[in-house]
Amino acid sequence: MIWRRIALHLKCLRFFSFVPLIVLFVISPLTFIPLLNHYGPSDALYSFLLEYTQTVFPFFSVWWIIFISREYIESDGNELLFVFKPRTLLREYLILFAAYLLCALVLYLLLLSVFPTALLEYFRLICICLVYFGISYVLMYTTSSVPLTVLITLAYSLMAMAVPSEQVNAVFYLSLQRFDGDILKTVCIPQLIIACVLIALGCFVNKKYIRYR
Repeated sequence: MIWRRIALHLKCLRFFSFVPLIVLFVISPLTFIPLLNHYGPSDALYSFLLEYTQTVFPFFSVWWIIFISREYIESDGNELLFVFKPRTLLREYLILFAAYLLCALVLYLLLLSVFPTALLEYFRLICICLVYFGISYVLMYTTSSVPLTVLITLAYSLMAMAVPSEQVNAVFYLSLQRFDGDILKTVCIPQLIIACVLIALGCFVNKKYIRYR
C-alpha cells in the first residue's frame, strides 16, 4: 500500500518528480566528464567534485519529500487525507530519501575508478543530507508552506556555501578538505546528532501541530 501511495505522489508531481534524477544522471555527468577529460584525476578536479556535491546534492535530496507534502500541508480539506492513514508521513519520506541516496551511490561507485576515496565522500554526503532531511521536515510542519520551506532550505544551502572552508563545522559544512578523522569528528558525527534531533522534532510537530484547512 505504501509503495502505491509513493508512486501516486510522484506521478502527481509530473515533471518535478524527475528533477533530482536529471540533476544526478544528466547535469552532473555533463559537468564532470568534460572536466575529467581536460584535467584528469587531479587535486583541482577533486576539489571541484567536493564543492559541487556538497552544494548541489543535499538540496535535491529533500526535493521529493517537500513536494509530495503539498497536498497534506497546503490543500483545503487536508484533514481528509489523514482519515485512513497515519498522521505522519515519515515512512514515505524515509523511503524517498533512501531512494535518492541509492541513486547518488551509483555515481559514487563510478567515481571509484577515478578517486579511490569516493565512498568516504559519499558517507560525508549522507551526513549532510540527513541534516537537510531534518530541517525540511521541521519547516514543512511549522510553516505549513512548501514555497517557504524551499526558500529557507535554499537559503541555508547558500549560507553554508558562503562560510570560508577553514571555519567548517557541522552547520556550515562546505569544505574542500579531503575526508579524514578531523572531518569525521568535527562535522559528520555532530551532523548525525543534529539530524536525529531535527527528525524527532519534525515527527513531533507533524503529529501534534499539523494545521487542518
